Amino acid sequence: SSHLPHEDARTESAPVVRPTTPEIVSVRLTPTAAYTDDTITATVTTDDDDDTVSLSYEWYVDGSLVAETGATLDGETYFDKDEEVYVVVTPNDGYEDGDSVSSDSIIVRNTAPSAPSISIDPDEPIEDEDDLVCEIDDDAYDAEGDSISYTFEWEVDGVDYEDATTTTETGDTVPAEDIFEDEEWTCIVTPNDGTDDGASSETSVTVESACDDCEYLVHLY
Repeated sequence: SSHLPHEDARTESAPVVRPTTPEIVSVRLTPTAAYTDDTITATVTTDDDDDTVSLSYEWYVDGSLVAETGATLDGETYFDKDEEVYVVVTPNDGYEDGDSVSSDSIIVRNTAPSAPSISIDPDEPIEDEDDLVCEIDDDAYDAEGDSISYTFEWEVDGVDYEDATTTTETGDTVPAEDIFEDEEWTCIVTPNDGTDDGASSETSVTVESACDDCEYLVHLY
C-alpha cells in the first residue's frame, strides 16, 4: 500500500532556550563617608543580559541582618556612629537566582554637634560695673545623643583675652574691672561631643560709659 508523504516523520518540539544566569558585576555604597543621619544607597551594576533582572537586598549592621530590603538604608532608623554597614545583593532573571555579591563595608562616622545659641549678660554692660557672663540659651544638638561639653573663648577688640573666670561654665565670665568704655567683647563657644568639635557660635557686646551724662554735667558747672 502507498504511504502518505511524511507519514513516518516525527514531530519534535524546539528546545527551550533559557537565558544565562544573571550576574552582578559590582555593588557600590554611597556615600562612602556616611554619618549617623545619612541614607546609604546601594548602586548595582549587572551583566549585559537583555532580560529584566530583579534585585533583592540584605543589609547588615555590625554583622546583624536588619529589616530593610530596598536599595537604601536610613541611618536615623538602622545605624549609629562606629558601626559597620554592608549589603548583600542577589539577582534574579525571573527563572533563577544568580550569585549573591557583597559590597565593601563602610564604618559610620561621628556626626559633630550643631552650634549652640548663646548670649552675653548684660547685653548693654557698663564699664567697671558689670561682669560679662557668656550664657548658653539653647544647647547644641547631637545626633547620637552624646554628652556635650563647651569651650569658652573671649576676644576684646579682636584680641584674645586669657583671664576669664567661671560663673557656670569654665571661662564663661569677664570680671567687671577688665572692661572699659567702647570696647567690643566677643564670646565664642565651641561644643564637643567627646569625639569631634561642632560648629562654634559667637556673639558680641559693646561696653558703655559708667556715666552717660557726665559731659552734660561738666557743661552745667
